[in-house]
Amino acid sequence: MNHGRAVDGGRLSAAVDTHESAGPSGDRAFSLTNSQGVLHAAVFDVAGHGAAAADVAVFLEHALNAFVSKGFSLETTVAATCSALGYFYGAQNMFASLFIAALHRHSLTYVSAGHPDALLVDDRAHRHLPATGPLLGIFADATFNAVTIPVSRSARLVVVTDGILDARGPRGGRLYERGFGHLASHLYGGNGAPNAGAIPQALQACGWRFDDDHAALVAAFG
Repeated sequence: MNHGRAVDGGRLSAAVDTHESAGPSGDRAFSLTNSQGVLHAAVFDVAGHGAAAADVAVFLEHALNAFVSKGFSLETTVAATCSALGYFYGAQNMFASLFIAALHRHSLTYVSAGHPDALLVDDRAHRHLPATGPLLGIFADATFNAVTIPVSRSARLVVVTDGILDARGPRGGRLYERGFGHLASHLYGGNGAPNAGAIPQALQACGWRFDDDHAALVAAFG
């Protein structure tokens, strides 16, 4: 699925890809727009599998949509979502990682709640965007910091869940051990289209196997 909008002659866009290996899962990638028309991109991964994880995933997606659509800041959105998760699912010890970003033509602002590093790919090089707070559901009163970084029109934001990083190579080893950044730079560093499905497709074409559910998001800034 793709979600995009034109901005000052350029184009902000976000493409997502989600795969459930066996039944419902807690991996999600989606894009949404707030009341000011700012495009947001989000990826999260609920711990566990099956109906329980999928139920929490639906809850988190609705909560994030509600807070973002009202124009809340990213810090407030993530903190409120964390508190709500603890309130409704604390007794079940459910937790999740989350990456969410507000996309602008020349910058992005993001919050990462314990999520694997997102990548900002530009001209075959990549920059890691580390976590800025703990996992959702660990601390009810957790605080989360937002970070703003400049981007060029050729940059691509690449965010995946553990299911992709844990992919198993044809000769053994996991993708996170081989360096996911090199693959992302190869796929998107040449100003490539924001096709999130290109990540699992490229891995499978080379004989890599997925043992878990996974989700991916790729955003473009021009």
